[in-house]
Amino acid sequence: MDNKRLSKVALRLLVFLLMSLSVQEAFSQDVQIGTIERLDQDNGSIVISGRALPYSDQVTEVFLNDHKIGSHKIDVGMVVRYTLNTSGQLLRIELIGPSEMIRELETN
Repeated sequence: MDNKRLSKVALRLLVFLLMSLSVQEAFSQDVQIGTIERLDQDNGSIVISGRALPYSDQVTEVFLNDHKIGSHKIDVGMVVRYTLNTSGQLLRIELIGPSEMIRELETN
């Protein structure tokens, strides 16, 4: 193989590896469960189980029973399953408890 052809193969391999890493990062998410301790959405933060997590209305989605709802439904004391991207940004918040708070949301 000549150098020119070898360079093209190496370049294609490099592009493929970079694309693979980008796709892996896009789908790499950290799912955790915690309790909301403090809400400060206006300043871009929600504290869940002692961790201040970056929050954005443009990025973070809130769900109840697999239905997207508004972030105004979130309240202190709720148990949530939340998903972070690799940068630690809140992507998804799923309201899962306590049952009294969930029932109240479901009826209103």
